[in-house]
Order: sequence, then structure tokens, then C-alpha cells
Amino acid sequence: MERRINLTDIEAVKAFMKACEESKGKIMVTKEGYRYLVDGESLLGMMSMMGKNILVDFGEDESGFADIINEYEVR
Repeated sequence: MERRINLTDIEAVKAFMKACEESKGKIMVTKEGYRYLVDGESLLGMMSMMGKNILVDFGEDESGFADIINEYEVR
């Protein structure tokens, strides 16, 4: 499952990383226009992603994670 989110400040990045750490599966993140993937639990990687149009890829069975990141979703 893929969602587009915005993480506009360090507090949002920290909350997102906490959700990634608590999830069962692997959460992979990329930014629109970039050619690399970042592990959602990597502070340095997530700091490089901060901003708009972040693509988050996670498993269909991660409904709890999906609920947590709803506040960051671009609608």
C-alpha cells in the first residue's frame, strides 16, 4: 500500500519514525522525484525526506500504521 504524506517539522518526523518502529513490517520511504529508498526507522534518512510529497510504502496488513499516519496524508 502506498500513501503520500507531508512531514513539515522535526516533531512530525519523530512521530512518524515512532510509528515505523512500532509496526510489524518494513516501512520504506521515498520522495517524489528522488531515486532512492529510505528505511522509515532511519533518523538521518528521514531528515533528508522532510517536506512535501513523501511516498510511504507499507504492507496491506499494516492497518494500525495506516491509521497513525492519516494525519500526515496529503488529500
